[in-house]
Amino acid sequence: MAGRLQHILNIARKVFSNPIAPGRFSTAGIDDLRHLIDQLTPHDVGITPVDIKYNKLTAILHGTPKVHYIPLHECADFTMGVFSLPMSSSIPMHDHPGMTVLSKLLYGKLRVRALDWLPHKNLTDIQLTTKPKHARMGRVVQDNAIITNMSPTSVALPEHSNVHSFSAMQASAIFDILAPPYNDAADRSCNYYREVSVTDLDDDIEEDSDEEEEDDDDEDTDDEDEKDEHGKAYKKSWLYPATPTDFVCERAKPPSLNLI
Repeated sequence: MAGRLQHILNIARKVFSNPIAPGRFSTAGIDDLRHLIDQLTPHDVGITPVDIKYNKLTAILHGTPKVHYIPLHECADFTMGVFSLPMSSSIPMHDHPGMTVLSKLLYGKLRVRALDWLPHKNLTDIQLTTKPKHARMGRVVQDNAIITNMSPTSVALPEHSNVHSFSAMQASAIFDILAPPYNDAADRSCNYYREVSVTDLDDDIEEDSDEEEEDDDDEDTDDEDEKDEHGKAYKKSWLYPATPTDFVCERAKPPSLNLI
């Protein structure tokens, strides 16, 4: 059963034991892992696809659906495991400080939002002036994208797609590798956020500031999508630190895979 997973584990040990910089690893090594993970199935990790229905009545009777984490391998260099999400559950917006993350949906259907952090040099004077306290700005790179088990393995880097959230449209399972793993002592804590689009915030500021001034010739260009270095339009959001109140993730018993 664990032949393909054992191969991934062996390659991961080589790749993640030799970082080229904190949280960064050989591009060739990451590509090798990504192609191997693309072929991974639920059977390979010792789980069976489930179809757990969840609706408003279930929520009233049993509360928020719990997400379960199934550990497969843990060491100082990386962790490998599976997140099991019942239908209608979600993993809130969170980050991976200084980490590389490979994720593959093994079954189900997810809605994904992902953002890059934007440095101050990418912000306008107006945005810096109206910056909400403690918030950081991100560039939206996945805008409620729908992924299935046919979708390729995604790679989040310290500066790319580092902040993301998942919402389960069906019962789903995500295979994850985190390198290096979360570690509070090493300033790699998992931080959660509440997202507010720049357009929504600008609209609120305009309404509250001065409704008397109206100038049809001076329109606010912040509502328009900006463009990245490749000329592709993107949206921006403010991310506020926020502790999720309805997110429950429990550690589950790992399957017997006889990994070495």
